[in-house]
Amino acid sequence: MLKQLTSDDYPLVSNLMSDPVDHEKICGNAFAYPISETQYNDYFVTNAGDKNRRLCFKYSRGGQWLGIANFTHIDRRNDYAHIGIVAIDPSIRGSGYGETMLIELLHKGFDELGFNRIDLVVIESNRGGYQFYTNKIGFTDEGLIRDIIKVNGSYLSWNSLSMLRADWANRVAGGT
Repeated sequence: MLKQLTSDDYPLVSNLMSDPVDHEKICGNAFAYPISETQYNDYFVTNAGDKNRRLCFKYSRGGQWLGIANFTHIDRRNDYAHIGIVAIDPSIRGSGYGETMLIELLHKGFDELGFNRIDLVVIESNRGGYQFYTNKIGFTDEGLIRDIIKVNGSYLSWNSLSMLRADWANRVAGGT
């Protein structure tokens, strides 16, 4: 189940990004490490909740909060959204919850909010994340964007991935 994040969820988000390597994979340099409560509230609560701008969710199963995901850069004119942050509790990675969370997020984006295109980026060094999004979820690789962000004095590149409503419909119908 996806539910909107609130200010009370800072400990959940802080815990999901407590490892510096995970923090970098999840958000690049968007937030200082460790994420502060002020940064959390500004991004996930105060400037979120507007279906025409940014929507931030926590994900649960059986009453246990397991992860977070969000849509940002929402463009209603072009029926587009960007998935900005996806994080699953490190203790349950590999158990299928990340896939279920992403499927629920994509359902919300395509079927409830009416997006035609949803995209995201994956830091080039995050090969596990890249394989997850392309092989398990079905995103299409649109190419490598070189030296796009600077973290700890080094430039990092990322892969741009996307899914269109037609791709989603094919996946839902049981296609590839």
